[in-house]
Amino acid sequence: MKSYRIIHSLAFLFLLISCLSEKSDNSSNKVKGIDYAFWEGKDEPWSLPEDSPIPNPPSDDLAMTIMSVNLKGGRHQNLSTSRAYILKSGSKTLSQIGQELAENENTGVRFSGWSPNGELAIIEKRFNSIENANWEEFNKRKNISGRTVDSYIYNFKNDSLTNISSNERVSNYNTGVIFWPNTNDKLAFTPIINGEKRPFSMNLDGSNKEDLSSLSGYIYGLNLSPDGTRLAFQKDYKLNIFDFITNTNIEINTNNEFNFMPVWSHDSNKLVFISGPSNKLNALYIVNSDGSNLKYLATRGGYEGAYPLIDIFDFHGGSSDVPKWSLDDQFIYYTRKIDNKVEIMKYSLEQNIAIRLTNSTAETINYNPTPGPDGNWIVFGQKKNSNRYLKIMTSNGKALQDYHLLDNGKGAFWYFWRNQ
Repeated sequence: MKSYRIIHSLAFLFLLISCLSEKSDNSSNKVKGIDYAFWEGKDEPWSLPEDSPIPNPPSDDLAMTIMSVNLKGGRHQNLSTSRAYILKSGSKTLSQIGQELAENENTGVRFSGWSPNGELAIIEKRFNSIENANWEEFNKRKNISGRTVDSYIYNFKNDSLTNISSNERVSNYNTGVIFWPNTNDKLAFTPIINGEKRPFSMNLDGSNKEDLSSLSGYIYGLNLSPDGTRLAFQKDYKLNIFDFITNTNIEINTNNEFNFMPVWSHDSNKLVFISGPSNKLNALYIVNSDGSNLKYLATRGGYEGAYPLIDIFDFHGGSSDVPKWSLDDQFIYYTRKIDNKVEIMKYSLEQNIAIRLTNSTAETINYNPTPGPDGNWIVFGQKKNSNRYLKIMTSNGKALQDYHLLDNGKGAFWYFWRNQ
């Protein structure tokens, strides 16, 4: 009891000093919009030691999609409330973009990415008729033929939107748009054609659409290497790497039935991906860009790898929790199940160890850890006690805070740092 009182007194003293420090403009922790207070305890990561300074707050804008998570009626009733938002650096308020695309109550708007120079954004307009949504809830599966997804380019300079899917249209379902590496005028995307996802390229205005592969089958997880020389994807849940220079394709044999969501390292030399006997039993694997040196990295502790988008029954099972590389390619951030919680982890390639970053209360689900461009911070989502939070944490897991942006019944998903 005595030690508890000492700790409690120290914590109060720390809080008092922090409050007084905020009155000074010279405080190294002061930042407009985000309250960088730090705790110690079971519920959050531990405090920074005195000799470990707090990094400067992120200087880049953060984009995301915010939507309702607990509306009755099913998946569609919640996802149709999706809207694209940007939290500008140093701001405490969100700015909505592309709101004019939400033409009716059955249309959602989702932020999907930045151009390399940060001047353009990719936004998806997602429509699903109420009749099709009801059919999906009853049959517990998606019916793509009843949906429409068009992708748009938003120009921040002139506040304009361009529908890049309608120009030389190849499909009514156009997702996965990304900028071609090191360019601001070429794109890749994955439309669904005749029931199959196809890897395509196109110009910035949506013209000159071209199929990048003659392969047939279920193609998903399109990911271009940062140097633009290779394309990674999964075909029928088998990992493939296509080399644009040699015009050859490699299928990686993992001896696992489930291989999912390959992600390139920033130097284009390696891929991390999810692999296992099934989507409900998988782990982290890594492989070189030429298909060599396949390695098992770390377990996910029985975590299915899909975090809940909504707080009611979801026939689709949530959204994929994809691993992310640190800026220097020395660490991989991911999530795994520990007891009855889903925690944020990072794997050190140099030390070959998995490091736990969060220590949450029972039933907490942490998801989608996304490192910032400076390498010092990670943003991630959290579901705890029927509430949703958007959190930011130092990359060593020592300090954490809530952004305090979400109203009750709302969740923030799919995070994109500007100038990543």
